[in-house]
Amino acid sequence: MHRELKRLRDSLTTYITSTYHLSNPALVDMRAGLLERDGTLAQQPYIESTARYTGKRRFCDLALPSGAADLLSALGQIGVIFDPPYDHQAEALEFALTPPFHDLVVTTGTGSGKTETFLLPILGRLATEAISEKSFEQRALRALLLYPMNALVNDQLGRLRLLFGHRRVARWFENRAGRPMKFARYTGRTLYPGCRREQTDKHRKRLQSLKFYLELERQSATDPEARALIAELRNRGKWPSKPARKPGGTDGMSSWYGRGRWRKGGRWIRTVERLEDPELFLRQEVHDGVPDLMVTNYSMLEYMLLRPVEREIFRTTADYY
Repeated sequence: MHRELKRLRDSLTTYITSTYHLSNPALVDMRAGLLERDGTLAQQPYIESTARYTGKRRFCDLALPSGAADLLSALGQIGVIFDPPYDHQAEALEFALTPPFHDLVVTTGTGSGKTETFLLPILGRLATEAISEKSFEQRALRALLLYPMNALVNDQLGRLRLLFGHRRVARWFENRAGRPMKFARYTGRTLYPGCRREQTDKHRKRLQSLKFYLELERQSATDPEARALIAELRNRGKWPSKPARKPGGTDGMSSWYGRGRWRKGGRWIRTVERLEDPELFLRQEVHDGVPDLMVTNYSMLEYMLLRPVEREIFRTTADYY
């Protein structure tokens, strides 16, 4: 390791001396002495070990509502989440899901599963409502994930697809509440601003970026490599959570996108939310059917609170609470 660090330092020194030429020998020697001094180009290297996080109690051993314990245990059995969870994740679940219900501040280090520390309580809260309360039938914004920049939002979207968009999670909610829980990313990258274009050709043009998904699904019907690529993208959370018509199929986006007429009786029948869709992909889907969980950024949330086009999201949520 020290040899590699010295090589990097020598390379940077060579770049500086060759790019910024000096002709005076005294200045050359002075600069060489400065560059060799610790702290000028690099500090003394240190190796820091990260803490090892442990988990002692399984989900079935935690003091959780029955719906949350049932779903989390089922997901642990198939490897969607770790069972047992880390101790701080287990404590977060109990603090968030059992009376008197606490707010949480998570300050653990890298690799500690901070994301799961707040995603699992959200999932547990939704599962508890779905199994015991009729209110789950009402669409409303039940959780809001807020980030300062889109890069973090996009990374979080992948985690949401892998957890909330997992077929086992969707089926669990469907069997108990008649619908999957719904989530959406709502940022400047979400297609597309404003209301649906009344002219179907203009609406179609605003969705040109979907060709990648549609073409790859078309190829997957006969091409094993295309099917493998879709599977890989799905495993990384890079594929929208739009379920196929049949289990194991690869036509989820194509089925949602539809074919033929765009409207029927004045009503849109293509690129609209289906009951079985965990993810709301277009802004218009969010306008028409509020998701249970939304991930966005500060700037977009400020716009949403001011613009009439998103007003129904908050009005519907206010009626729920």
